[in-house]
Amino acid sequence: MSNTLADISDVQDVLAMTLGVAKTHVLGVAAELGIADLLKHGPRSVAEIAATTKTNQGALLRLMRVLASLGILEEPTPGMFVNTSKGRLLQTGAPRSVRHYAMLMAQECLAASWPCLLHSMRTGESTFEKTNGHGIYEYFRMNPAVGAVMNQAMSEMSSQEGVAICDAYEFAPDLSVVDVGGGRGGLLLSILEAHPGIRGTLLDLPHVATEAQEMLAARVVDRCKIVGGDFLREVPGWR
Repeated sequence: MSNTLADISDVQDVLAMTLGVAKTHVLGVAAELGIADLLKHGPRSVAEIAATTKTNQGALLRLMRVLASLGILEEPTPGMFVNTSKGRLLQTGAPRSVRHYAMLMAQECLAASWPCLLHSMRTGESTFEKTNGHGIYEYFRMNPAVGAVMNQAMSEMSSQEGVAICDAYEFAPDLSVVDVGGGRGGLLLSILEAHPGIRGTLLDLPHVATEAQEMLAARVVDRCKIVGGDFLREVPGWR
């Protein structure tokens, strides 16, 4: 009997994996609509949220019940919803927020690439370039709205990674750190603020480096050099 139950559990796990793409887009739409932000101050009805987000109430109810099944929301009474601790991670500006990362993973340019994975396995070619006509960095440059979502998503991730890296790694007091593809500088900023003796260099595409300048200059300007460039062509020296 235990083997049979184990087999059933494996089947359920694999079936859940096959629905990963659906979960990605459910979370992405919830993040795009700002549902977690609308529930920030307590329970609200699906009718209120539908009116605010200009969505179809019936369709939104189904979406929010899927979110409840994923542990993102709770439905304490029929049609009333509230954030869970996981749901609060989709709030704008919340500690450890992943709202923009959820939005990024559901972007059409990324979603369209995954069905071409077999092509990549057979040819070694980029699925992103095949489906979008450009490399990923060029695409984000040409589509600034999507690029802005990507930059904010990377900022969310790098700030969290910075805390973990500073806890896990013992940096030498006179070290020079180069963050290659460092985005807006969240990771490098975490390291430099945690270790006052360290100097840093951030490299990213020129238009991204400009955004990093705004954040880093005010806090670690005397210990940080910001370089606009392409790491696929050249990486700056350590000092």
